[in-house]
Amino acid sequence: MIEKKRRVKLWLLWLIGTFIVFVVITLLICNWQELIDIFFNTGIDDQSGALLKIVLTAFGGLGIFLTFYATMKRANAAEKSAQAQAETAKAQLESSKAHREENQINRFNQAIEQLGHDDASVRMGGIYTLHGIAKESKENETKEQICSILCSYVRENSKILLEEVGDPEYGDHNENIESVTVEIQTACDVLFKDDSYTVYEKLKKNLSGAILKGVMLNKCHFINVEFGKAILNEAELNYAQFCNVSLYDARLYEAKLKGAVFADVDLSEANLANAFLEKANLAGNRIIYANLKGAILVGADLRKAVLYASLMQKAEFKDAKLDGANFKLVRLDGVKGLTYNQLASTLTLEDPSGIPAEIFDRLKKEKPELFEEKTLPIGE
Repeated sequence: MIEKKRRVKLWLLWLIGTFIVFVVITLLICNWQELIDIFFNTGIDDQSGALLKIVLTAFGGLGIFLTFYATMKRANAAEKSAQAQAETAKAQLESSKAHREENQINRFNQAIEQLGHDDASVRMGGIYTLHGIAKESKENETKEQICSILCSYVRENSKILLEEVGDPEYGDHNENIESVTVEIQTACDVLFKDDSYTVYEKLKKNLSGAILKGVMLNKCHFINVEFGKAILNEAELNYAQFCNVSLYDARLYEAKLKGAVFADVDLSEANLANAFLEKANLAGNRIIYANLKGAILVGADLRKAVLYASLMQKAEFKDAKLDGANFKLVRLDGVKGLTYNQLASTLTLEDPSGIPAEIFDRLKKEKPELFEEKTLPIGE
């Protein structure tokens, strides 16, 4: 691009120079009669004056041309100097980029080594280094690689907590399972906490089967996360945001989820027994075959939620919103705070059990359609 501009500029300068020469020659031609008269000593009284006029005209044109030529040379030299500076700057930029890339590779390799170190503080340093590289990088491939490494680290290292118990299927209420280690907590922090989550927001995060008992991730953002079969017993997830998340068959026994928001979340077969879900927003989500025994659902939003065949014995429903919820085959024995108006607003109550007798009789009389058999997909 620079070379093209330089050629155009030189072409314009030569064009102007040619024009000046043309003008000088034209002036000389226009005065040819005076030249002849001077050389042959005819027709001019003041030959010296005429000759001086012609000479001055010629030298004036020559001076203009020489000035133009000098200007052209200076412009050409300046153009070459600018081009050389641009090439030098480009080379320096490429060298700096190569140096940064080399430095990043060295840091990355060092961080990977740190993850396998015996010292927990060194392992944490490796986690922070990898996260720092992901934040600095503009390459999506680098972010994906680091996100995958961090998730794999959490999955593989947390499973040790369960293996020590000796039973991979053991874990719903098992107090012997250790809470998350400090480095696993750190890895979860950089994946989901504060502003860190935006680094990996658009990436799929696979934490299926991870053992995250007691993890503290209040007000975190869980976007595009696979938590299938994960153990999150006693986890602190108050006011967390869940979007496009699978919690299929996950254990959330006594998990704290006050004010949590669930959007496009699969909670099928999840164990939420004794979970604290006060004012949680579960509207429209799939919660089939789930265990919500003893769950605190005070002020929770369950509108249009699908709770097909879920166990909800002894759950607390005070001020919960149930409009359009699918309560087919739900178990409601011993529930607290559940009113006629709440159940009357549901989509279906086909084959339920445990509804207080006085409420059940009134609903059968005033809302018989709720008990009629409906052909509804389980997901609706």
